[in-house]
Amino acid sequence: MSEKKAALLLIPETDKDIRRSDYLNLCIDRVIKEGYIPLLPALYQSVPVDQQDFIRVTIKNVSKVFFYVNFGIDFIMQLALDKAIENNIPVAFRHIERTVVDELHFTPLQIFYDVCKKLSYDPVVVKKDCRKREYVDARYVYFRRAREITKATLEQIGDVVNNGDHATVSWGSKQAETVSQIRKLYEKCYGEK
Repeated sequence: MSEKKAALLLIPETDKDIRRSDYLNLCIDRVIKEGYIPLLPALYQSVPVDQQDFIRVTIKNVSKVFFYVNFGIDFIMQLALDKAIENNIPVAFRHIERTVVDELHFTPLQIFYDVCKKLSYDPVVVKKDCRKREYVDARYVYFRRAREITKATLEQIGDVVNNGDHATVSWGSKQAETVSQIRKLYEKCYGEK
């Protein structure tokens, strides 16, 4: 049994419509399959570790540096590349196949359930053609979020809530951008936009 070697794994921010944790898992799995133990700054996001310090310390203790470049190369990756060259550490540029990455896009249904969870609403109730203000507003938040981060059509977004034709989705997402109380609800769920 061969001894595993450590590798620094660097991945830039993904597009906002991609499930980042799933993308990270794919990259980690691939590095492991190549026989390395991956070390990456993203594993330490819950603790105050400076990425540049992490790279300066880690780079001297790895056998290889992997760069996953589906979403470009950012400043931290450039810093790591410079340090790897400076320390004669082999580098490898990799990407996940486009067809696989395409499967990582959020779906309207996932976003709908996420909105309901964030607002502590029962999805079955929100889906109904109920005109209670809080449920209408929740649907509008969902419409806006789904339009912003999916490639779904207006009809596909509307199909999730049973009663949302393309005009309703268009109107509702605009309301979530312009009407103060709905915009605040959106910001409560997803931060300022």
